[in-house]
Amino acid sequence: MGRRWQPNKAQRVAYAKSMQEQDEKYDFIRTGFPIRLGCQVEFVRKTTGEVVSGEVITSSYGPKTGQHTFNVDGVLVKGRNLYDRLLYHNPGAQSFTDAFYKTYRVHPSEEDLIRVYPEYKERINKVFNQGEWE
Repeated sequence: MGRRWQPNKAQRVAYAKSMQEQDEKYDFIRTGFPIRLGCQVEFVRKTTGEVVSGEVITSSYGPKTGQHTFNVDGVLVKGRNLYDRLLYHNPGAQSFTDAFYKTYRVHPSEEDLIRVYPEYKERINKVFNQGEWE
């Protein structure tokens, strides 16, 4: 196995400076729901600083590395980078279900989700009125 690449001091300083500039420029959020299939997200890419927004198309979990990887409208991003640089998160149906299960350790019914998460009911009403999940 070859030697792992390590950044030199100048590269570490430049990276730290770019992260600090992004922290000052954007208001990052901490979401109260897990990011799952169907969620609408907006985040800043660590490497380029560009803002990416879209729907989570796929997500996978690598048991060997213990990391989530998400596909946001064709852009692959690791979970540690997505959660860390999140600007906006509109939870999908699976996010509500997973958050409920994590809290109560039972699989929720539709009534449970509406009772615990008022915003879930608002989104369900939009689905019936507009025909799509927002």
